[in-house]
Amino acid sequence: MTKSDDFIKEHLRKKLDLRKFHSRVYLGTGSEKSDQELWINSGLTFSYERLIYGSNDFGIYKDHSNWYDPDNDKSVKEEPVVIIEGTDALNRGSSGDAQAQRLHHLYASAKLSIISIYYLHPGKHSLFGPMVGAMYYFSKLNQKEMNNSKAVILVTSKLDDIQNIVDNLDNDSKLKTVINGVLSKMKLYFDNFFNRKYKSNWDKFYEKNQAGITENGNYFYLSAIRAPHPKTKKPPWSDSHHRAASLPFMYKYLLLGDPRNRNKKFYFIVPLFTRDEISKMNKSKLSDKEWKIFTGKYHSWDIITPEEIITQNIEIFNRIDYLQKNNLNKNPFRSEKEIYFTSISDGLANGTMKIKIDKNKFNL
Repeated sequence: MTKSDDFIKEHLRKKLDLRKFHSRVYLGTGSEKSDQELWINSGLTFSYERLIYGSNDFGIYKDHSNWYDPDNDKSVKEEPVVIIEGTDALNRGSSGDAQAQRLHHLYASAKLSIISIYYLHPGKHSLFGPMVGAMYYFSKLNQKEMNNSKAVILVTSKLDDIQNIVDNLDNDSKLKTVINGVLSKMKLYFDNFFNRKYKSNWDKFYEKNQAGITENGNYFYLSAIRAPHPKTKKPPWSDSHHRAASLPFMYKYLLLGDPRNRNKKFYFIVPLFTRDEISKMNKSKLSDKEWKIFTGKYHSWDIITPEEIITQNIEIFNRIDYLQKNNLNKNPFRSEKEIYFTSISDGLANGTMKIKIDKNKFNL
C-alpha cells in the first residue's frame, strides 16, 4: 500500500458527506490485505463469473439491508451501493493510458449493478480522453445488458459528482438522472478530445494509434506490453500487469464508439510476446488474476501473438527478441518498434496480413 493510496482513501473519507450511509475503507500497514477480501468477507473486492478482480479503495454501503452475492451464493447485511477506486495518477506524470491501470478493478462491481466510480484526484494532467470515452461506451452497453441504470463505471476527477450520487441514493428517479448526467459529461469530454486531436475521424485515430479494422471487419489494437526477458533486471510483467489487465478492457470498449463497429471481434495484439512465452506464463501465473483478465478467457477479446499473424513477410518478426530486451522509449529502439508495429497495423488493415487464432494457446 503506497502513501498515495492512503492519501486518496483519507481524502474520500474526510470530504464525502455520507449522511445515513456508511463507508468501508482500510488505511495504513496491512490495509491491502483487507481490501483484497471479498465484500461478503468484509473486504473491498468483488468477483464475477468466478473471477476475482482487483481490490478497491472505498465502499459506501447501506447497513441492515440484505445483499445477495450471486457469484458466491451468500448474503450479507451490508449492501454496497457505491464502489470507488481512486488514483493520484494525474499528479504522477501519467498523461496517457497509464491512467487506466486500475480500471479493471471495477469491472465486477459494475457487472453486479453497483455504481462504480474511477476517481482520479485532480492534478497537473488532464483525464486521458480514450479512457473516459471507453467507460462511457462500456457503461451504456452494460446498463442495457444488466437492465439497470446503476451498472456503470463513471470516470471523474470531481468529488461533487460523487457527492451528488450519494445525496440521491434513496431516490431512484433522481439517482438515474444524476448518473446519466455524469455519463453525458463523460461523452462531451471524449467528443471534445476526439475532435481536437482526430477531427472526430476514427480512421485518423487508427492511423495514429496502430489500431484499425481488419479486412473482414473486426477490430484490433497493438500494444507494447511484453513478456519477461532473461536479460532484463525486472520482469516487465511485474511492472505492467495492472496496465496489461486494463488496456484490452479499455480499448475494446473505446472502439465501440466507431459507428461501424457492431460489437465485432476485438483483437488485442501483442507483437512483443511469443506463443512459447504465453505457454510458460500460463503455467507460472495460474493464480495471477491480472493474467487471467489479460488473456481474455473470461472476456470477449483475443490476445494475438506474431505466430497468429499470417503473412509472406515473415522477416518482420525476427526482431522480437532484440526489441524485448531494450528500452523502447529511447532511440534507435523506439523508431524500430514504430516501424515494426506500423507494418503489422498496415498489413492487417489492407489485407496483406491476416489473423489465425490459436485456440489452444490459453489452457488456463
